[in-house]
Amino acid sequence: MKNTIQILILLISITISAQDIAWEKTFGGKHADYLYDAMPTFDYGFIMVGGTLSNASGDVEKNNGDYDYLITKISEHGDLEWVTTLGGEKQDIIKSITNTYDGGYLLAGISNSAVSNDKTSAHIGMQDIWLVKITITGAIAWQKTIGGLANENINSVIRTKDGNFIIAGTSASDGTYYDDDTLIQDESTVLKEDKNYGNLDYWVLKVDKEGALLWQKTYGGKYRDVLQKVIELPTGNLLLAGTSNSPMSGNKRSHTMGLNDWWVLQLDKEGSVIWQQSYGTDGDDQLTSCLLTKDQNI
Repeated sequence: MKNTIQILILLISITISAQDIAWEKTFGGKHADYLYDAMPTFDYGFIMVGGTLSNASGDVEKNNGDYDYLITKISEHGDLEWVTTLGGEKQDIIKSITNTYDGGYLLAGISNSAVSNDKTSAHIGMQDIWLVKITITGAIAWQKTIGGLANENINSVIRTKDGNFIIAGTSASDGTYYDDDTLIQDESTVLKEDKNYGNLDYWVLKVDKEGALLWQKTYGGKYRDVLQKVIELPTGNLLLAGTSNSPMSGNKRSHTMGLNDWWVLQLDKEGSVIWQQSYGTDGDDQLTSCLLTKDQNI
């Protein structure tokens, strides 16, 4: 018992020491504000993104309608430098941010808004992916709406070594169902091309620095496949990781083992599958993230 108490006291000391706070700040308006992603900036500060329901109050200057993208830039000491909201008349929720080579940022989220307020790219289906490129000061440089007639979601965006971007998410849309007379197709939209294999599929797109489509690919079986994370490997290949309950079907070539499995694919630079593998047990296994280790494994 004496040894147990000594270990416990040591752990408590370590925990207390690890919780020293350099500074803390609160940001937001008078209604609901959510943080989804954050990253350090070139000037040693931070940029944070999320969703807001707040009207003009607190740090929030305006609300465009329902949820808006909320972008907040702070200094290395937590001082507010600028804040902006972006959105259309309906729900717009940002999920991810990555930096661009010119010092700006690419914002990626979901949108139900038609052309209205800050949103100048057309609404395609039910829930679309909305990309917004902003400058270092938060001004809009360009925007794109990406999707099909059903629901799309986005979980991960990365900048690749060649300066382009990989957009990784899920899609319920079927590209074969389109009636060209009902869809707005212009430079501000990217339509889902591939067929839908089941409930939800992995959907991956590569776009250039201006948001123009380079390629898009769909991967899935006949049930539900939810992509959570994409990383670029040292070779330039891509690794996709998520959760699947699909048996071998569609273009899924690995067996299901239980209620849900981890489903991992490696792609070449053009999106072709090099290998795929399922990991799991006879129960429910959910994958939320992955990373590249120092020895170049996953």
